[in-house]
This record gives sequence, structure tokens and C-alpha cells, in this order.
Amino acid sequence: MKNVEGKLALITGGAAGIGYALAGKFARDKARLALVDIDRESLQKAAARLQYQGAEVYSFVCDVTDRSQVYELARQVHQTAGTADILVNNAGVAYAACFMDIPDSVHQKIIEVNIMGYIWATKAFLPDILAKKKGHLVYLASATGLGGTPKLSSYSASKHAVVGFAETLRWELMMDKSLSQIHVTIACPAFVATKMVEGVRAPRGTRLLTPDEAAEKIYRAMKRDKGMLVTPATVWLELLSKVLPPGLAMQLIRFMKVDTCMDGWRDDRWKGQATWNAAQTC
Repeated sequence: MKNVEGKLALITGGAAGIGYALAGKFARDKARLALVDIDRESLQKAAARLQYQGAEVYSFVCDVTDRSQVYELARQVHQTAGTADILVNNAGVAYAACFMDIPDSVHQKIIEVNIMGYIWATKAFLPDILAKKKGHLVYLASATGLGGTPKLSSYSASKHAVVGFAETLRWELMMDKSLSQIHVTIACPAFVATKMVEGVRAPRGTRLLTPDEAAEKIYRAMKRDKGMLVTPATVWLELLSKVLPPGLAMQLIRFMKVDTCMDGWRDDRWKGQATWNAAQTC
């Protein structure tokens, strides 16, 4: 979508990180913003900062894992801000440990937020875009949605699911020629320096992007109606793990230092769950 002026962009997980940085890009081009987040305090601060910069912002507290809340969110958005032109599915959580060491509740939460939240938001707001026969859907996946990453089993599974869901949705939309002005962009960045990846070391050939850098790349990809953004280019090597014999693929993973990149991970937001150094339990 090349021109976003006056369009309503709804961003889940919009209070911080990539979501907030993307909101700034939309605001720069005079789009209207509907920010959605589960963290009321952070959401209020984010909306206030954007409003101070002159943006038209509506903020909504919502747990995207709760289908009824998401459908109620759609009603509130329609009532206060109008219908969505752009949906950015960005809300996400991550947890790093070997598969058997991740608590059951964490596995479930990651799947509920990272893929079911995207499905509920799409179900709630895609009708707005279909009615206009014009709009854009942006899905935040990840490099680990293209190839598995040790100690990120649930997260990687959820991001593979995002890629599969968004690609399938794109093909379904393209089957109807009257919907040719509805576009889907899937973003697969490597690690971005948000609270989710504190202590992570970037694999060889990559570096931690800042949220603003990642948001700028994603925003440009959306403006060009690009189907998929993979950044940096070395992320494409992830796909080799799907075609190489497992032994050779493991050598590549070790060479890229993907096998140790999560060893120092921490995220205090998971307090109350088991949070130990993943390297000590594998």
C-alpha cells in the first residue's frame, strides 16, 4: 500500500518494540493509528508519545489470545475509529530453553499469542478490508519461522505457523481477481533488540537489528507490496537446513553459531515460570 495517509492501521503489540516503531512510520506518513496491547500502562505512554508528535491515535487494551476480547475489540474500533485498512499482526512472546525444560503453560502461551492471536485478529478485521476490496495485511514472523532454532521449539513452531497461515491466506485472496488490491506481507527478520531477546547473541553473519531498523525495513516492504521480507540475506541459509542431510545441516547450524545464540537469553517478564540458562539443561 503505497499511500497510507488517512488510512487506519491497526497494530497489535503496538506499545513497544517493533510494533511501536512501526506505529511511528505510519504516523510519519499521516496514517491514523489503532494501537492494541495487553499492557495498559505501556500502551497509554506509547499513545501519548505519538499524539504529542501529532498523530491521530486510538488505543485499545486487549488480550489477543482471548477470541471474545478480539471480537469485542473490533466492535470498539469500528465505533471509535472506523474500519481498518491495514492490519499489522505483531504481538508476540518468546521463551528459550530445551523443549523438555519449557513449562507446559509456556508452550501453550507462545502458541496462543503468536499464532492464535494472529488468527483471531485476522478473523475480526479482514472483513473490513474485504468490504473495501483494498488494504494490507502484515504478519510478523521470524527467521526462525523459516528454519528451526535450537532452544526455541515453541517459538519456532509458532512462527512457521505464521508463515504457513499468511501464505495460505494470500493464495486464497489471489484466487478472487476482485481482491487484487489486497496484499499480504510476511516479515522474517533475524533477531531484533527487544525485551524478548535480552542476552541473545546474533548468529554469525547477522546482527541484532534495532526495533527502528526492523520497522523501517518492514514498512518499506509493505509500501512496495512485497510478499515476503527476509533480513538480513544470510537468513535464507535457514532454508538449507530443510534440504541438506541432517548431519550437514547441523554443521551449518554450528558454523553459524545458531546452536549457542540463545545461551544467555533472559526475560524477566516470565518471572514465576522456570527461567534458567538454556545451556545448562541441554
